[in-house]
Parts: sequence; structure tokens; C-alpha cells
Amino acid sequence: MQPAPPSDVLRKPVLASAPDEPILRLRNVTVDLPIFSPRGRSLQLAVLNLAVGGTLSERVGRTVYVRALHRVSFDVFRGDRIGLLGHNGSGKSTLLKVVSSIYLPTSGRIRSSVCVVPLLDFNLGVDDDMTGVEAIRVGCMLRGISKHQMSDALADICEFTELGEFLNLPIRTYSAGMRARLAFGTATAVRPEAIAIDENLATGDAQFIKKAQLRAEQFIGGASVLFLASHQEDMLRSFCNKGIVLRSGKIEFHGPINEAILHYNAGCYQDAAPLAQVHSAKAAA
Repeated sequence: MQPAPPSDVLRKPVLASAPDEPILRLRNVTVDLPIFSPRGRSLQLAVLNLAVGGTLSERVGRTVYVRALHRVSFDVFRGDRIGLLGHNGSGKSTLLKVVSSIYLPTSGRIRSSVCVVPLLDFNLGVDDDMTGVEAIRVGCMLRGISKHQMSDALADICEFTELGEFLNLPIRTYSAGMRARLAFGTATAVRPEAIAIDENLATGDAQFIKKAQLRAEQFIGGASVLFLASHQEDMLRSFCNKGIVLRSGKIEFHGPINEAILHYNAGCYQDAAPLAQVHSAKAAA
């Protein structure tokens, strides 16, 4: 769980912005994720080396942190569609969670006049004893779909999933592919103004994957602001006009998407040093 941010952290909503002003602004945003372990520092070291390739400080009586983002700054304007590139552990998912207000920065400032809706995974997040239809209703309510819109949304999702009579059975009886269909259909039922999405379209057989990709294109195409983390260059070029390349939690490049892809593919990036900075800070009292 994220610790309370210090006094210099600001996430200030802005009611309106001029057409030529940014609708989202990050300034020197840093995110430190603490590593807590009941098994001691040996497990901490193993987790860090496995997950992010970091090194562990040997200071006694300190809490270990992974610095997931370090002094990240950029502006987002209406119409920006930003592709995030970087190796595993570079900070892409953390940045998506920051712009979606899932993570608070440890330090830095965020000003926003837009609500960024996260689509970071397709877990249902509901009771497994619910039927598919009940899970859809709960998912729709959590996404702000009104009672008047519920009937149309339910019909749309049921048709998309192609689950038929299985929708009346508890989702604990579903296969992984069936659960993914249900979760993906529900997650893409609303067309928000701004989206943060982690690429994940592996929802079953080839025919259904094609159908899911089409729905994702419609979902993404309806947003005026997009953050898309993906390793598929064709997808990034299709949906994005700008790109951010991350390494070790820092922005290494920010510019046109084609130039960002070229930068990411450059040999110097592949030879990068450790993907995360690990440091120690005093444990909270």
C-alpha cells in the first residue's frame, strides 16, 4: 500500500483548460515502492533481482524501496495518443497507474482536468459464485453505467462474449478463456474520454481474438487521450501519435511515435544497465 505522500506532492484537479493548454501535466513525479518481507532481506534480494534486476542496500534498520519512476515530467494535450515503450521493469505499468490515479506519487506534482480510465488487466474482481449476467451488471455499475443504459450494455456484452447459456452459470465454472471474454467485454462497454491501457488481447481462439481486437480498436478510437503500453509496433503506429521511452523509471525519449520506436530499437537501449534503482529510506514510524 502506498504511503501517504509528503507535502510537496500535489494532484490538483483543474476544472477546465484552454484548447492550447495541457489537460494533464506531470512535474518531477517520483514513485518509490516499498518492499516488505516477513522472511527477511534474503527474500527481498531475491524478489528484487528476479523482478527488476536491482541491488539491495545493506544499511541496517532501513526500509528497502524500488524507485519505479524518477522525476518524470511531461504534458498531455487533448488529442495526444501516447505509446509507452520500455523493457519489463522500466516503469510503464507504474506510469499508467499514476496517470489513472491508482498510485500516488511519492514526490512531484500532477495537474489534471481529465479522468483517465484504467484498462490494465481483465480480472473480473467479483464473487466467483455470481453468474455471468450478475458479474456483468456489477462490472457495469462500477464503470458508471446507469440503470437506463444497463439493458443495452448487457445485451451488447452478452452478444460479444458468445457465452450463451453459460452466462446463467456461476463464473467459478468458467475456463480461463471464458472469464477473459466476460471481463474484456465488460471492461470495454464504456467509451471514456481518456484511457490508460496495457496491451492484453489474448482472450481465446484466433477468431475471437480478431473480434476482440476490433472491439479494442473501437474502444481506443473513441478516446481523445490515450496511454498505450505495448510491444507491438504496428499497434503503436496505428493508435499513437507520440511515444515515451522509459528506462529505469526515467524518460529517455519523448516525441513522435516513429522516432520513439526507432529510439527504443536502437542498440544502445538494449545494452542498458539495471532496470530499477533501489535505495533505502527510513521506515515509517
